[in-house]
Amino acid sequence: MSTRAGQRPAVSKQQRKNLYLIGTLVATVIMVAGAAIAGRVSVPVGLALVLPAMVAVFAFSFLWFAALDELAQRAHYEAWFWGGSTGLLVAPLLIVSALLTGGQSDLVELALTYFGGGDNAREAFLNGVMVAIVPPVIGYGIWWLVFWLRKL
Repeated sequence: MSTRAGQRPAVSKQQRKNLYLIGTLVATVIMVAGAAIAGRVSVPVGLALVLPAMVAVFAFSFLWFAALDELAQRAHYEAWFWGGSTGLLVAPLLIVSALLTGGQSDLVELALTYFGGGDNAREAFLNGVMVAIVPPVIGYGIWWLVFWLRKL
């Protein structure tokens, strides 16, 4: 890479992607730590800890995704659509299974064991959020892996 006298070398696209990915990961760790702390303090203080980190996660993620080439972007689009959509089917299956069996199905017991059975409304709500988030993310990861394995 050649540079003119007095100029700094240009940052490569790969270096920018790495920087954005590291920024995303660091902001995510700060957001999770802030969320853990936020549960022990008042709501305004908790929001002040978590919201800036959430904005940073979004900004770094957006910049990272924009720096990807077209094939990598397509892999993520497909993985989120097909894998995430497939994962979203888990929550309705749990609901139907619970309704048909009065909450005594093996599927419901598996979910309660994995996410922890909540005895109060707060724990039950958080378990429901996890049931809605984790399966689509797992589906995304599987679909993304399959996408790239098919390209080999």
